[in-house]
Amino acid sequence: MGGKTSFLAGTMIFWLPILFFTTYVGFYEAYEVASRNHFLELDYPKDFAKMLIIPAMVPTIYTAYTILNREKMTIRMIEKFNVFHSRVNDGQNDDFEDSMLTKKEYEHLDFITQIKYCRDLRDIGETTIANKYLKRYYHRYSDSENAIEKAAALYSKTLISDGTVDQKAMYNSSEMAYELIGDFPESRIYQKLVFAYVIELPYIGYENALKRLREIENTVSDKYLLILIDIRKLYFLYRMNRITEIDFNSIEQKIDYNEYDHQQLDRLEREISKVKNEIMLDNDNFEELELHLHQRRYRHKWNGKSTDVLQNNLGRMYRKKGDYENSLKCFNENLTRGRSKNEPYTEGVALVNLGKTYFQMGEYIEVKKLSTQSLKVFTELDLARGIIESLTLFVNASKILGDDCANETQQLVELEKEHSITAQIN
Repeated sequence: MGGKTSFLAGTMIFWLPILFFTTYVGFYEAYEVASRNHFLELDYPKDFAKMLIIPAMVPTIYTAYTILNREKMTIRMIEKFNVFHSRVNDGQNDDFEDSMLTKKEYEHLDFITQIKYCRDLRDIGETTIANKYLKRYYHRYSDSENAIEKAAALYSKTLISDGTVDQKAMYNSSEMAYELIGDFPESRIYQKLVFAYVIELPYIGYENALKRLREIENTVSDKYLLILIDIRKLYFLYRMNRITEIDFNSIEQKIDYNEYDHQQLDRLEREISKVKNEIMLDNDNFEELELHLHQRRYRHKWNGKSTDVLQNNLGRMYRKKGDYENSLKCFNENLTRGRSKNEPYTEGVALVNLGKTYFQMGEYIEVKKLSTQSLKVFTELDLARGIIESLTLFVNASKILGDDCANETQQLVELEKEHSITAQIN
């Protein structure tokens, strides 16, 4: 707003007087020529200089009104965005319709606030609108000579969830954004771009991802990012069976809860919960896990945020408990969401988990059908982790049924070796 206020002051003090002067001179010369040539044979008064002040003031007054009104509208638009952003982050209300921005209002946001708005839309499940804005944003800023604008554009590409951007493109975009933003640690978008790259690292395999994560850690001094990187390292190590126990108290002791805003604390909570969920599930700690997931799901629900990840984890827990009916219900709800909202990743995860549940139920023909569908989804997304999960299901079901799966087995072995990823049992 500081830049806009300076522009307004400059306009009022400098440009409006110039506008009045040039308009007056133009009227004066036109009147003088008309008088001299007896234009339309009218009787032109001799003392016309004073008379021209009023018509010369009209465009000046109109311009001043337009500028002031635009400034007023900009302030209202920013206030409206702040209300919407606050509701999304604090869960004040799950009725967001009255505070969502119009297309015109969105266009008047600065480029970093536009990204925040798109993320908020994703959080409340408005992915169709978010994807439309994100694609437009990418095309607008991707060729910018401003490094921060270009980095933000590349980051916006990683947020598109309709399947038009595959995993390779997401990884490459996040890496380029990370390299561009590295020289601007004070930027408002620095933390998001660095962690966005961290999120995409599994694309290169857990072994390589862990190595890259350690390299990033050595270049970062931001305390918040260092904690997030620490948690992500533990997740990789646990998934690779390199560690079995994690001291969460030591992690939480590093967090100064007064130092971070609500959005940062929410991200930290999600990252810690992700690792906790895997450990509790592996250790059959169902009672604590169920309470943990229900609490988080209800909180997300009342905040108006998407619950598909928590729904997925509940389904996994029910499956391991042998409660296949509730497990299938959770995954089918996510499958409906993924297909209705055009979110291929959500669809693929739901299909894999449905396949795993049916596998435990002994319905191997259904497993092959579902794994074939998920394989198609994840192949189009170029997501190795999903392809490995799908192929594992297909191969295991085929072997039990006595069906040929030599090609799928070979492909699976090669992918596991390349990415250091094996399918999760649970």
